[in-house]
Parts: sequence; C-alpha cells; structure tokens
Amino acid sequence: MSATTTYDIEAMARRLTELDDLEAIRDQQVRYGRALDWDDEALLAEVFWPDAEVDYGFFVGRGDEFVRVMMTITRESGCRPWHAISGQTVRLDGPAAADAECYFMGCSTRSDVTGDTEVQLIGGRYLDRFEKRDGAWRVARRTLICDFRYKDVAPTESAVGFAAQLYDHGRLSPAHPLYWHFSRR
Repeated sequence: MSATTTYDIEAMARRLTELDDLEAIRDQQVRYGRALDWDDEALLAEVFWPDAEVDYGFFVGRGDEFVRVMMTITRESGCRPWHAISGQTVRLDGPAAADAECYFMGCSTRSDVTGDTEVQLIGGRYLDRFEKRDGAWRVARRTLICDFRYKDVAPTESAVGFAAQLYDHGRLSPAHPLYWHFSRR
C-alpha cells in the first residue's frame, strides 16, 4: 500500500503571503519604538504613510507632520526614550489592509536642573489601520490610547551596586557605533 500526498500549491502560496504580510506589519509596530529610541527620523518616516491619520491627543494630523513633531519633541526635550511593544494582534482585511493593536510601554529619562534623573513611564496601546501600497505595509491610521502615566525623580545617588556602574553609551542615534546591528544603511 502506498501513501500519496497532494499539495494545494495555490493555498500554500496564499498562506505564505498572509504570513509574510503579518510579519511585515508586526515589524512595523516594533520599528516605531526603535526609530524613536535611536533618534532615527528616516526609519520613523517609513512606519507611517505621509497621508496617515494620526491621533495622539496632543497631536492630531498627518503622518508626515507627526514624524517631524515627534522627532522635535524627543530632540528638544533632552529625554532618552525607551519603548517596548507587546500583545501584537493583527487581522488582515484583504490583500492590502489590516487592523492591528499592540500594547506599548514607553519610558523616558532626562536630567533635571538639580542633576537628578526625571523618569516618566507611559503605557497604553496603539490602534492601527495598516495599508499595503506598492508592496509595503505602513500605518494609514493610528490612535493612541493611554492607559497609565507615572512620573518620578530618581536622585543621582539612588543607583547603587552594579546598577551604578552600568554604562549608558551616551545619546543614541543612527550614527552611534552600536546602531550597526540592525542598520539597513
């Protein structure tokens, strides 16, 4: 008795395309935080379509304007941002549109006038509509929902033990020597 296996090549190709699309969208969700954390304006611009609708409460407008505003805020505030993305959920809505949600936790630090470190922690979620245009997935609409905010000051002498000896490698940017690992340039 011989066993035969049949393959539906078209179904496999559709599934492979679907998996590729899901991964591309999830990559964009994570890329957003990386762009802000490394001060990479070009990378941030690749996350949003220029005509995207963006609503963060303090900013409501187009994607290209949002990129400039966010980069200005992070650069002029002197803060050092850090983002974590989790709970990524994506639902494809045809071959060129998808709804997505992901959770975020954003932290920023900066020195205050006394030399102590001001720490701000924000958590919430991004509700996104992604569109695929010319083979690329980007955010076409984003709404930020803030679930919590926390702000505190950590005195300089509060870091003790090994934590006091951690090296922060200075201001991060695409020109930083450690950026190479995932750099596409």
